[in-house]
Amino acid sequence: GIIAALRDEVGMQGVAYDAEVFPVKLDLDMGEHVNRISDVVAEDDIRVINLSIGPTSENDYITNDSKTNDKRWNNWAGEGFLPESYAPAKEKNVALVFAAGNGQLDTQTGTWYGLSQSPIFSVAPLVDSSYRDLLINVVALGNDNKIASYSNRCGATASYCLAAPGGDDEYYILSTGLSPTSESSYTAMMGTSQAAPVVSGSLAVLMSAFPFLTTQQAVQILFKTAEYINPDEKEIDAYNELAGDPNAYSVNTVDQEYNAIYGRGIINLKAATDPVGLPKIPFTTIATSSDAATASSSSVHVSDTMQRTLKSMPQELIVLDSYSRSYVVPMARFVKADLKTDSLKRSFRSFIAQDETKLIASDSLSFAFSEAPVDKKDSSMGSVSMMMHPNKNVKIRFGFTQDTTSFGGTYAERSIQNPFMNMRQAFGTDMNLKVSKNWSLTGGWYFGKNGFIDEDVFDKMSKKTNVQLMETGIAYQKDDRFGLQLSGGIMKEEDSVFGMRGSGAFNVDGAQTNFVRIMANYRPTDKLHFSAAYTYGITDASRVNSLLSFSQLSSDSFGVVSEYQPNDKQLFGFKFISPLRVRSGKAQFNLPVARDLYEDKIYRETYSAELKPSAREYDLSVFFADEITSNLSFAGETGVRLNPGHQKDADVDYRALFKLNWKW
Repeated sequence: GIIAALRDEVGMQGVAYDAEVFPVKLDLDMGEHVNRISDVVAEDDIRVINLSIGPTSENDYITNDSKTNDKRWNNWAGEGFLPESYAPAKEKNVALVFAAGNGQLDTQTGTWYGLSQSPIFSVAPLVDSSYRDLLINVVALGNDNKIASYSNRCGATASYCLAAPGGDDEYYILSTGLSPTSESSYTAMMGTSQAAPVVSGSLAVLMSAFPFLTTQQAVQILFKTAEYINPDEKEIDAYNELAGDPNAYSVNTVDQEYNAIYGRGIINLKAATDPVGLPKIPFTTIATSSDAATASSSSVHVSDTMQRTLKSMPQELIVLDSYSRSYVVPMARFVKADLKTDSLKRSFRSFIAQDETKLIASDSLSFAFSEAPVDKKDSSMGSVSMMMHPNKNVKIRFGFTQDTTSFGGTYAERSIQNPFMNMRQAFGTDMNLKVSKNWSLTGGWYFGKNGFIDEDVFDKMSKKTNVQLMETGIAYQKDDRFGLQLSGGIMKEEDSVFGMRGSGAFNVDGAQTNFVRIMANYRPTDKLHFSAAYTYGITDASRVNSLLSFSQLSSDSFGVVSEYQPNDKQLFGFKFISPLRVRSGKAQFNLPVARDLYEDKIYRETYSAELKPSAREYDLSVFFADEITSNLSFAGETGVRLNPGHQKDADVDYRALFKLNWKW
């Protein structure tokens, strides 16, 4: 009944109430008890045998002496009786669960008291290591989770001994048996015979829930997940007194692993059915393969757009524990939608960026610098550069900037700069070589931290991902009125794709973007200036051992800016910008979704997430600047973002920016 009583609201329910039980009727002969093991094992599908056998003499107990144990194992009730009786269970990997016994009766008080050792029937693992993880010795606990007074202690079996509820004088355990009113009913009992079936039932639960587990694995799990109990000094002294040896406790104890009284500790079926070890996400279709990544170190950081797409995918995947048992976890546990750049913050930073202060050292050498547009913890220097003019046809610049989006040029020029030039803490060099009156060659190389990642998130990252950009081009300047520039280049991201990054099972190795860019300048009058630019890129992500991969991505952006300067003091302008967005491409997830219960097999499914957003963002704004005095200037901008974040359902974003420069 304790093992498998039905869940029918009658009397009690068993630990494994759906398990099948094979009953064996025995007489009171101890040899018959043990000898019938072979009969039980002969039945098909028997995986656990629960035994409660009492000794007949003081020579039927385990000792701390290995030679004595070996002799009693081989000679109990006749030469080789125990080894021969147990062998069929070992051959078929059947677990043997023994009650540790109820000690002896004190004839003076009429009560039972436990002994320091258990009967010889559970000695097998001490004399034959092949029985390790096949045999469990079980001691009984009272209602207070302390060793029951009647229960024998684990003693020499401590390393393969468990404690389980056995009842006491105040709280009995309902058991199937005869009662005064019925031939087949429940009766209240206590003893190690009530504790052992709790362990046997727990093994049945594990083997039913995870039928692919070997018997040894199921036993190991119970040992590993047991709740260790530290006996107090009173219990230890009592144990040593029972054993008649002041050092008996320490002989059979390995601190925090097992001890002579409680063994491995209290059985904990909840912990046993939970994952053991660090859960891992498998890469293959083989459940026992070591090709997996730790779940706790796995995550993928995506944009809001991609997160919305992921909602159409299955919201769960499986992880495996150290015994290849599968557990369903929500996909949301691994997906972090933190890939978003605070466009207002970056727009404001570019808006209030100070014009560079230039220092001319000679005709061929000059320097420029500006303070950071907002306070930075690591530096107050916004940018610094050195310009070299070896001759009138060559210009070479070396520089550093905290943020490339607010570096160099006028405010209008920064608004339509290369969108792939998106870095923080960037170093670089560029060159302009004039080859004729109207034609020039341009080139540059830049290296810095990834600017596609939100700054607040970026600051918290333990590993800052790097970006490199190389660009070459040709420029045509017809006259002071019209100019055209065509360029192309490569952007290489480390461990990310446009800032989308992953780790562990979702590792992202990096990406390379090849881009082309065209930019035109037109000045119809001395006071009016137009600039326009279009950029297009193709991105290929590196393929690594990961659940996440990317198809080829295409992206683009464009912008038009006009400036009108009626005099030397005032400036008015208009901007029409569409920020960088993905035009086409997918992220693909190869997810483990189930584990076969009878084969070493993982079922996987592949899902695609479209990265193209639902709409295109358009930013329209007007701006102005007024130099009121030589020491005081004022500037402002007001604008609107349609479909912000390239999201069709996003609210329109209105904004206004103002700055006041005061020099003293």
